[in-house]
Amino acid sequence: MLPPAERRPTGQYRLQVLGGWHLTAGGLPCPVPLRSQRLIALLAVAGPLPRPVIGGRLWPEGSEDRALDSVRVAIHHVCRDLPGLLSRHGASVALSTEVEVDLDLARAALSEDTMPESRPGILDDPELLPGWYEEWVLAAQDRLRTQRLRGHTGRAQRLLDTGDLHGAVEWASRSLDLDPLDEWSLEVLVRAHCRLGSVGAARRAITVLRGGLQREFGQFSSPLLEQLERLATHPPVPRTPVQAREPAVGRADGIHPGGR
Repeated sequence: MLPPAERRPTGQYRLQVLGGWHLTAGGLPCPVPLRSQRLIALLAVAGPLPRPVIGGRLWPEGSEDRALDSVRVAIHHVCRDLPGLLSRHGASVALSTEVEVDLDLARAALSEDTMPESRPGILDDPELLPGWYEEWVLAAQDRLRTQRLRGHTGRAQRLLDTGDLHGAVEWASRSLDLDPLDEWSLEVLVRAHCRLGSVGAARRAITVLRGGLQREFGQFSSPLLEQLERLATHPPVPRTPVQAREPAVGRADGIHPGGR
């Protein structure tokens, strides 16, 4: 039985899967049962999927027939309670292209050179579906963490290359928060600190990563670490702005006293 028209969601759907699961329509929250949440979340993370694949990921413990039956029931409930949220792509099921998903925005922002103005907090590293421990969720969390690491470090490198040293420090530090042993992020951070004249901060960053290598792998150093140590020991002299030469004292018309 369909819900009364006045209770059906209206307006654009917005789905949040970063930092927790939350769905709104027209700015109002949509109460969604767990079975439907799992289906919607899977499609948001993985994109269009055939029904057998959906069944295998969401209900892997049962037979294929039981899993397909669970998929059919879940799709029916979502289509009934949230009209327009799902769409068909051939033999596959997907979220409608009209649904705004924060994960899509984050993935797009990671590949851009500029911060998305409409969602300034989209890159604040909230976890994907925290508290969900299914295998497909854990695999997706690892993939997103890797994408964020490469995206943050790439952004830091571009900022370093263009001379935005403080920006490079910020984004390289974010990368090291995700993976404290990432040497590319450390290299960008150390080079930015050295160009800023913050040699102490560069040396501390090297010491932290060196300690992490020792604890994790019993490895105290690496060729890159040795290179960065030399850079931090003999850093380049920070550039100072060239001061404009003060004009000679004279009249406003440029004629000096005593001149003709």
